[in-house]
Amino acid sequence: ITQFEWQNLKTFGAGEDLSFDAWMDYGAQLINAGYAAVAYDRGMTLSLTALAAGVLKSGKAVSLVNYVPFGAKKTAAKKAAPAGTDDVNMELFDQLKALRKTLADERKVPAYIIFSDKTLKDMAAKAPRTLADFRQVHGVGEAKAEAYGAVFIKAIQEWLART
Repeated sequence: ITQFEWQNLKTFGAGEDLSFDAWMDYGAQLINAGYAAVAYDRGMTLSLTALAAGVLKSGKAVSLVNYVPFGAKKTAAKKAAPAGTDDVNMELFDQLKALRKTLADERKVPAYIIFSDKTLKDMAAKAPRTLADFRQVHGVGEAKAEAYGAVFIKAIQEWLART
């Protein structure tokens, strides 16, 4: 640093408040966005790409996602966890469980392949009435929404009409 007098640059020390992990995350984002590349032929150093010229010369803004440490992600995930058994209508849960078993038997797969109990409990708590609502249930991705959404929504709507 002192050999090249980098300590005299106005940007020297910028980002010293960031952790090593944060810098690694931001570096990965820059590489993934195409602003930087790993120069394998120069000792695995980072090099700027042509895309970075617009940032350096024209002041083009680069949007990066804020770094969140792994432990904080786990805490946030716990807060967004599906409904607990207090919110679950157990009668609806039992009906959804029976439907899951029927579907699993038809397809000759274990019931958990269709949906886990955790997913069925969240489904019973939220009682989704539309495919968009169904996609918000814990454990329901696009493929399962397309494969099973209509049949589970119909069962929920029938149950709601009876209660």
